[in-house]
Amino acid sequence: MPRRFGLLTLCCLFLCSCSTPYPKLDHCERLTGDAIERTFVDVVDSAIVKDLKNGRATNHWYANGRFTSEWTGRDSGGTVSGTWHVEDDQRCVVVTSGSPETIPHKTCSPLYQCDDRIVSINADGSIHGIHRLHQR
Repeated sequence: MPRRFGLLTLCCLFLCSCSTPYPKLDHCERLTGDAIERTFVDVVDSAIVKDLKNGRATNHWYANGRFTSEWTGRDSGGTVSGTWHVEDDQRCVVVTSGSPETIPHKTCSPLYQCDDRIVSINADGSIHGIHRLHQR
């Protein structure tokens, strides 16, 4: 029995260490406007969306300033599209279709580079999403 308990403990420790912890922003670098413009040109990002229960999104960022986002949550999902630009060292998106909110709908977010992830922040300072970028 002690051997099983030891193996079970090791497995649990291994699985816990593989989970994706939410980054602490004080260990991250805030992206400047220039860095945002360079980073979000013709890339796709896979995101964990903290604003939704079990939220996930696949976002396509185009060099011409367009974007699309396919998202799912525990109880809903959909696709939104619009434009993006940099304003005051923040990435701003203007949703022009697919949103149940008023169209157009503009939001701006500071972004932080946290190792191989980018974290987007809501206006209230909470984490909106944790993004992993992939080249097209």
